[in-house]
Amino acid sequence: MKKIRSFIALNLDDEVKKKICIICKKFENLKGLKLVEYENLHITLKFLGDIDLGQQHEIISALENACKNIDEITIKVNKMGAFPNLHNPRIVWLGIEPNSKINKLHENIENNLYNIGFERDGKRFHPHITIGRNKTNHSNRLIYKKIVDTEDFEILSVITKVSFMKSTLTSRGPVYNIIKDIKLT
Repeated sequence: MKKIRSFIALNLDDEVKKKICIICKKFENLKGLKLVEYENLHITLKFLGDIDLGQQHEIISALENACKNIDEITIKVNKMGAFPNLHNPRIVWLGIEPNSKINKLHENIENNLYNIGFERDGKRFHPHITIGRNKTNHSNRLIYKKIVDTEDFEILSVITKVSFMKSTLTSRGPVYNIIKDIKLT
């Protein structure tokens, strides 16, 4: 059976992506840091990994069930950080202010996908937008300084759907395609 690499995401509209890219400009040209392409900016709710093509309909059904009784979600992007920490910044991210609706949606997705055989994510859910991946230690101090020196910001976005995504790895980086959008209802 053919497999595809997939994940569940909240995609962002162009207006939000443009505002994020303004913040990202300060990280351009840092040795070892690869910024996420404009079209790939999103919030990951769950990474599924390689799935059989035949599982798509069951996953879509689980997602439709998970989105029931959750209406649109207003998110506020207002902080910046790094995983695993600021002194060893492998992933540079923009954080989402704590939000009970996004947490409930994530919990619903975890539960519904668990019911069809997917493992639960053992880590605490930390909604964020990855803006860069650091492959070396060359720029760690500069990344730390740029994160700490970032002025306060606030980006609002209204989320109306969850996206079941396909990820194709290429030599130029990942290419994401929407398999199915599921409206929040």
